[in-house]
Parts: sequence; C-alpha cells; structure tokens
Amino acid sequence: MVMITVCLSFHQLVLPEYSIHGLFCIMFMCAQEWLTVGLNIPLLFYNTWRYFHSPTDTKELLYDPASVMNDDTLKFCQKEAWCKMSFFVLSFFYYLYCMIYNLVTS
Repeated sequence: MVMITVCLSFHQLVLPEYSIHGLFCIMFMCAQEWLTVGLNIPLLFYNTWRYFHSPTDTKELLYDPASVMNDDTLKFCQKEAWCKMSFFVLSFFYYLYCMIYNLVTS
C-alpha cells in the first residue's frame, strides 16, 4: 500500500515537470531562440517517449509499484535523475549567461 502511495506521488511530480519543460520549449520557439530549442528538444522527446512507454498498463500510475524497488530499475532511475539534474544545472547557467549578455549589450 505504501508503494502505491509513493508511485502516485511520483505521478503528481512527473506530469508538471514534463508540461513545464514543454511550455519552455514552446516559449523558446516563439522567441526564436533556435540554439536553446535545439538543446531542449532531445529531453522533450525523451520525456514524451518515457511517458508513453511507461512500465505499467494503466495511465493512472506512471511507475509500477511492484518493480519500483527492483535493483536494476533503481540504478536506471538514479542515472536518469543525475543526467536530468546535470542538464538542468547546465541549462540554468546557460540561461543566466544569456540573460546577463543581453542586459550588458543592450
């Protein structure tokens, strides 16, 4: 019962992450920031693929409570989380650099 609750709480975090990242990609396209869009599109495609190829049969749970504690699944999820975190940290500093560059040159 606890694992089902954990998987439901993961589901509440995953959908906002995916939708906010999609919104940022749309905003970058509207601003014609093609380099930034090009850097964000692979993660958007991966998030879309990950959502539609979830390990469960039902769409109400994105993670399978029975296999979430599997050692291989945990290792994969940890690698995925580290990769995403490093992408977001590098993106943050890239966006900060672009903002400061635009403020200084204008």
